Amino acid sequence: MKLIYQTNYVTIFYSEEKSQIEHRWVAQSYEMTEEEFKEEQLRYLDLIKTLKPQKGLVNSVDFLFAIAPHVQDWMNQELHTQYTKMVFKKAAFVVSSDIFARISIEQIFDDYQPFEVCYFEQEEEAQRWLDS
Repeated sequence: MKLIYQTNYVTIFYSEEKSQIEHRWVAQSYEMTEEEFKEEQLRYLDLIKTLKPQKGLVNSVDFLFAIAPHVQDWMNQELHTQYTKMVFKKAAFVVSSDIFARISIEQIFDDYQPFEVCYFEQEEEAQRWLDS
């Protein structure tokens, strides 16, 4: 995996060989503003459009930003419509065992799954599923 993007809130890696993008949230994500969260989401979308990976791993164990309902609505309107145009086939989310954090992440794709989505508590499990 090659580091391709990094901020105080997220680190993103890419493997051309695996056709996989890896998105890792860091604990400082609790400091993000809504605007910064949206910027991070748009940047990730741009990277996916440019690199055209077939699969993605999102490690959100340290994701501490609370997604408000109106931000979820923004994601549905601005991002999800664009995901249908992607070559993405699978996305694995590594989530916290904390039920509230997990639900916050799972709600992102609750009503909308343009590709296979699965949730895991361990990154190794997520990677095995992506490689299968």
